[in-house]
Amino acid sequence: MRRLIRVFVVIVLALLVLFLAAATLAAIFIKPNEYKPQIEAAVLEATGKKLNLNGDISLSLFPTLRLEAEGAELHDDAEYGMEPFLAVKRVKASVGIIPLLGGKTVISELLLQEPSLKLAVNQKGIPNWRPAAGQTPNTTGGNPADAPEAGVTTTSLAPGAAEQEKLPLETLHIESLRLENARVSYHDFGSGDMFTVRLHEATLDSLAPGQKTSLGIKGTVNGKDAQRTADFALNISCTLPSAVGQDIPFALSGSLDTDSLKGEGILNPPALGGERPFVLHGKFSAARLDLDRYIPQDSGQSGSGGSTQGPPPVLSRAEKREAENLSRAKARSFSRIVGGLNLDITLTAETLIVKSLPLEAVNAAIRAEGGDIQASLTVGKAAQGAFDGKAMIKAEGENVDIAATGSLENVKLEEILRALTGKAAISGDLALSWDVTGNGVDWALLAPSLKGKAALALTGGSMPGFELIPPGVQGIPARRMDITIQRFSSSWDIADGIAASKDLLLQSPGISATGGGRLLLPEQRVEYSVNISVPALPVIPARITGPFAAPSYAVDTAGLLRNAATGILNAPGQAGQSIGNVGQGIGRELDRGVRGILGR
Repeated sequence: MRRLIRVFVVIVLALLVLFLAAATLAAIFIKPNEYKPQIEAAVLEATGKKLNLNGDISLSLFPTLRLEAEGAELHDDAEYGMEPFLAVKRVKASVGIIPLLGGKTVISELLLQEPSLKLAVNQKGIPNWRPAAGQTPNTTGGNPADAPEAGVTTTSLAPGAAEQEKLPLETLHIESLRLENARVSYHDFGSGDMFTVRLHEATLDSLAPGQKTSLGIKGTVNGKDAQRTADFALNISCTLPSAVGQDIPFALSGSLDTDSLKGEGILNPPALGGERPFVLHGKFSAARLDLDRYIPQDSGQSGSGGSTQGPPPVLSRAEKREAENLSRAKARSFSRIVGGLNLDITLTAETLIVKSLPLEAVNAAIRAEGGDIQASLTVGKAAQGAFDGKAMIKAEGENVDIAATGSLENVKLEEILRALTGKAAISGDLALSWDVTGNGVDWALLAPSLKGKAALALTGGSMPGFELIPPGVQGIPARRMDITIQRFSSSWDIADGIAASKDLLLQSPGISATGGGRLLLPEQRVEYSVNISVPALPVIPARITGPFAAPSYAVDTAGLLRNAATGILNAPGQAGQSIGNVGQGIGRELDRGVRGILGR
């Protein structure tokens, strides 16, 4: 027995000596920097992206396997901008040798200094994190000629992705992970949308398959306006699965600025270059969210639909064709992104601030799979009223079909106008409903395709200083009056982007009006004709025309004089009343004209 033990000890010592000798020789003779070209070529073949190893690579094998690298950058094509897809200033990793010999990877330390990840979508709508159809990288080492033809859509996983799906994680254990000054950015070169997330601190507890771990992060997020930042702090607990492709259950708590957040659900991110969708199912809640702090203000660009800087400019044929091409690129980008999403998310918030307007008792839900999206939003209290809306989207390539229904009930119009325009020249209880469909992701394509119905009713309001007869009408004095609204209503039939109405009605003590006209949605213009009736006065015909943001009100002078003359002829007893006295019964308060009322 002693002889056997002695032999065993000798064998162990011999193996240890051989291992130490091998580690020493490897440290002397293995020069990792000499293998940079091979490493860069392998990464290019596997990902289709060019790797630059600008700094030194150092490797040591005893007492632990230690790897350090500096200045690594993984680049995109120029159409995604000059910033690299992935970059890191310094990587430091330590791997246990003894566990490695037993088939287990124990990373005692993993440090990433100033890592950055850029997610981008080019002008053609192709994201840089997923190859274009038929453009999957050659990861099998085979002949590139064996790859799918360009333009052929592939629904299977990219080459090599199947192996990634089966990659076992049971043998992976990370004892410490730190990110220092990490950065994630997003830029859509078609739409111009962008935002940046900076992680000032990120620490991860011991990470092992089947075990619960926690991730603590602190950082800031901002959009186009770098001055509008929001601070966040989150603590996320999750369980690492045993294989790539399995669901990751999570729970989070934290804050966005001073607003608390909570959530729970499952996450399943796709492998880089693979076709598996991004899966996120969860429930989130917040006491209060102020979106005005996180969403850039409307820049007033054409197509926003809410610009205060007038209608879209008149484009030449070439400019219109370029705008349409850009719109199609946005649609393709949108389809690619949402086609890779599998979402089932609900959000509840006690208070949500939008355009300085508090929305209370907010419930939102979104479900998306394979390019089909269903979204709903209900608000228990919005401008003292209620909101209920639903939207359905089906996106495939350049075709993005949209259907939306909704209603506002008993909303204070003056609060809505003040939030949107900063002033409120008309007040009342607003009821609004819509049921419309269209095709497109921006106003340029969506507006001309809109069709459906909409209706509006306003009660219990007022329009102070209404300019009934503007200055300059020969023989008729200019007059304004304060109008108390008993009811103002109109309904529209919408087709090819034109909302037509024949039933405009205004009922008010001392004044009424009827009429109709069109809202030209693509041009963002209004064309309306109205007839205003005031006791003891002829019917006043008027036109409301011009851009939504600054419409013009004009009296049809010839029609007004004709109506006045007709009234005199039909009422001889009043023939002595001169046309110059028309309008004497109108109120004398002159507060402001219709330009202020209509938002100029």
